[in-house]
Amino acid sequence: MTQTMLSPWLRWLDSARYHDHMDRVRSLGARHIASAHSATIHGVQIDRALDLCDTLPDAPPAVLPAQSDLDAVLASPGMVPA
Repeated sequence: MTQTMLSPWLRWLDSARYHDHMDRVRSLGARHIASAHSATIHGVQIDRALDLCDTLPDAPPAVLPAQSDLDAVLASPGMVPA
């Protein structure tokens, strides 16, 4: 969900071409993947990460948080508005 919020353009990708690209990435046989936005991915985590990435162009658009969501967070015990 977070990725579809940060990259709403993913739904405009050609799904078949994207899946072909993901197959080429898999064929590289990476043992470690460094990311700018997550910890390094190793071993069996790579297959799971690529599986998740492969679903992105077919995922429904994320429902963005609304003011009511912020109000609910602020109303939580321990939250004190500034």
